[in-house]
Amino acid sequence: MDSRLSELKDSEHFTSFDANYPSKLNSWIVFFIYLIAGLAIYYSSLHYGFILDDESQIVNNRMIHQLSNWWQTFAASTMADGSTGESVNGIYYKPIMMMTYSLLWNLGQQQAFLFHLFQLVLHSINAFLIFSFFDQFLARKNSLFCFCVGFLFLCHPVNAEAVLFIADMQEPLYTFFGLSSLLILLRAQNLKMIFGAALLIFAGLLSKESGLLYLLMGLTYCALFNRPKLKYFASFCFIIISAYLGLRLGLAHLSSITPHEMQIARADLLTRLMTIPKVLMHYISLFFYPDEISLTQDWVISYFSIEDFWWPLFGVLMVTGLSIWYFVKRKSRYFLFFTLWFFYGWGLHSQLIPLDGTVSDRWFYFTMIGLLGMISVFIMREFKFGAQRATLAVFIVISLALSVRTYTRTLDWQNALTLYYHDVQVDPDSFYLNNNLGLAIFAQGDYEKAIPYFKKTIAVSKTNSYAWHTGWTNLGASYLFMGQLGLAEPALKQALGGGDVKPFRALAAVLLDLKKIDEFKVFIEQALARFPNDPVLLKLQSKLALPPS
Repeated sequence: MDSRLSELKDSEHFTSFDANYPSKLNSWIVFFIYLIAGLAIYYSSLHYGFILDDESQIVNNRMIHQLSNWWQTFAASTMADGSTGESVNGIYYKPIMMMTYSLLWNLGQQQAFLFHLFQLVLHSINAFLIFSFFDQFLARKNSLFCFCVGFLFLCHPVNAEAVLFIADMQEPLYTFFGLSSLLILLRAQNLKMIFGAALLIFAGLLSKESGLLYLLMGLTYCALFNRPKLKYFASFCFIIISAYLGLRLGLAHLSSITPHEMQIARADLLTRLMTIPKVLMHYISLFFYPDEISLTQDWVISYFSIEDFWWPLFGVLMVTGLSIWYFVKRKSRYFLFFTLWFFYGWGLHSQLIPLDGTVSDRWFYFTMIGLLGMISVFIMREFKFGAQRATLAVFIVISLALSVRTYTRTLDWQNALTLYYHDVQVDPDSFYLNNNLGLAIFAQGDYEKAIPYFKKTIAVSKTNSYAWHTGWTNLGASYLFMGQLGLAEPALKQALGGGDVKPFRALAAVLLDLKKIDEFKVFIEQALARFPNDPVLLKLQSKLALPPS
């Protein structure tokens, strides 16, 4: 550690714990505590199966089913076409995550258990890396406090989705590489170590695009604490960014922007600006009071109400103002470092640039570390820890409460049906939740019970959008399976503009069953002109040549 950094650490005057408690904890003991606690909290989820995006990214994705296809992950996106199993283009470029999927798929005999176990262990490792980084970054003066910080990250229910949802493995994966990079940068004594830190940033970028955030944190650390490293780290980062763009744009040919069906993606700039305060305060509220947790939520704010705009805006201004005030008052570079960490993550997910959802718990995985750092620096500087037992008692109570809340959240993830039933209560106007809940009920054969959710999907979706056509497709399929062909026909006709072959197949079958032969002949020719090699449509056409039974 260079002398400049040592002098700066000494100038911060962090408060040490009581002398009766160890100033440095055994790292192996800390890691095993985190691992055992993680297993205790998430144990029930290890036996859950694949759900939601797991199907298109893993189960139906032929690219990851053979280990020999590892190189293909660098030339494709993450999703697979449901009918062919072939990868399709998109905006997501995560080859390391896809290679991890392939390895786990083949080692785990195509079962979800190994995926869940790996993700849980990775989350526990990240908690340990947070402990290690805080412990070393803050000069090892408060190891027990740093242990508490890592444990809070481990058991916080806002992070549950990043542990439970296999399709969200990207979050703990890029965080692992990012935190490892910062730890190496913290210790770096030569160019090889600095280059190694940059390579880990590169691995994080190849795990998820948000790995760029740790590149910013590395540059921020060098700028604030170790200027001599800055020019070397920045040079290496320029190289890895160039390599990343070469792979993404040159090899994979992935587009950088694609439209989403969520309301926030369809909203204009003014609507997004009105929505930003509530988005930002949503994460703060869930951090301190993690009650209404759900999957990606889909809502926008379209008018200046006190509850949805002015009050959240006041909260955002308070958080920002207090952060600036405290930094100016204490001039703590540690507080500034973690404040920038927090604001980088907060800003990226503010919806100034629209994402595929309004808010999502997994997007706070990075940002939470910055917030924990801000709180940690404040407590270490402003409070004495003479009453050690009382401090630990408060930590135990908070940890137990968060752990129980996280455990109850794991129960929602038993299967798609239990998850959607819970989450649609939190976000009742989400086309995503309503449509998928309807599909989960449909899969059980209860077609009539699924109909209200498909109707709600149509009602909350923009006319002629992909989601709107999907709702009509599923509604028509429900009527078809119930034998109500007269209701299925108009529903399926509404669905034809979506570009999916499924409503064409279903409507052709309905017209044939309704003995509307002339209309069927015209329609089947139109359908085959659009999907000339579809085997179902060709089979239905061949029925015209068969003698009547």
